[in-house]
Amino acid sequence: MRRFVFFAACLTVGSIAVGICGCSSKSDATSDNFAKVIDSDLLAKNVYLCSPDLAFPVKDGQNLRALWPDTFAALEALEHAGKVKSEMVPAADSGDALDKSGRVRSWTPVDERDPLFVHHMEPNLGASGKHLVGQYCYGKKRVEKVVKWEGPGEMGGSTIAIVYYTYRLDNLQSWALDPALKGESRQVRSQVDGQGKTLLTVPLVLTSEGWEVQGG
Repeated sequence: MRRFVFFAACLTVGSIAVGICGCSSKSDATSDNFAKVIDSDLLAKNVYLCSPDLAFPVKDGQNLRALWPDTFAALEALEHAGKVKSEMVPAADSGDALDKSGRVRSWTPVDERDPLFVHHMEPNLGASGKHLVGQYCYGKKRVEKVVKWEGPGEMGGSTIAIVYYTYRLDNLQSWALDPALKGESRQVRSQVDGQGKTLLTVPLVLTSEGWEVQGG
């Protein structure tokens, strides 16, 4: 009887030891570990994808349409989404006017307190005062899934893994899906359409605390 109890006790202790040894570690090269590290880094940096810089009020003259069609398309999409508003104002240059009365279309923000409107004030060129410059953000990049990785291997005295992953866009704004904007802006089109498809790479380094984004 004593022999059986001793054997059972040893078996129980051994099972616990195996269970402990079998637990995953933050230092393991696994897709879950890599995804958590990369996603945490993206969240910590709070990186949003945004429109081009817009110097308000933005005047819609002939030059804007001809030279910056992506900016014009962004303003149109933003107006449809209720982010900016426009009105006809006198043109500074008659050659830039859009109608016979010498006026151009002028856009201004609807709400400067919009949390997705990142802005600051800049001095006017060749004049006193300042004007508003800002970007409208349309999505935050997050990890969708880790697809594969290379390594881990030794490089410069460190253990490095090169991780390939796909992304998704959280808080994606409807105006970024506007067909005209996607047609003119390669940046918006590639970021929006690249969700779940485009492979991104990032180097991870193994530390005493587990994996970290190299240089993050």
